[in-house]
Amino acid sequence: MSDLVAPSTLRAALRTLRGYLEDLRRADFEQAATKLRLVVNYCQKDDLTRRLAERLRARVSTEALLERTAGTSLREPVDPVDRLAFHYTLLFHIKQGHRFDLRELLSRGTFAGGGIEGRWQDFQRRVTDRLLEGVDAVARALEELHGDDAAVDPDAALA
Repeated sequence: MSDLVAPSTLRAALRTLRGYLEDLRRADFEQAATKLRLVVNYCQKDDLTRRLAERLRARVSTEALLERTAGTSLREPVDPVDRLAFHYTLLFHIKQGHRFDLRELLSRGTFAGGGIEGRWQDFQRRVTDRLLEGVDAVARALEELHGDDAAVDPDAALA
């Protein structure tokens, strides 16, 4: 069991994550690597979002991610939680630079658009926007389940 936290603290951490994702969403390709690093670093350094990020990464193995992104396809899971995990894990691996290079991924034909900037915009629509939607869904679920409860176990709440 973790230290108990106010549900508002969990929601604040998700709002901060959302802010980083919105910055990534507004970035052009030249800023992409920096903004992507900020998103993933926040998820690794903030205690509450790290718990969520670890849960998401545990849902999608590196092998499954490679299979779902092989060639010119981006086969997203149907389940909303698995899809959120897939998008976060993809960003995580791109940030790590292991097996995924953003420019190479965008150049595969997986993403449509004119030039690298157009493909980056398609990536934003298909990955970053979906990740934002998933974070919003988690925040809504926390609100519905815990409202203004005095304190919750963050691990149980994020489960």
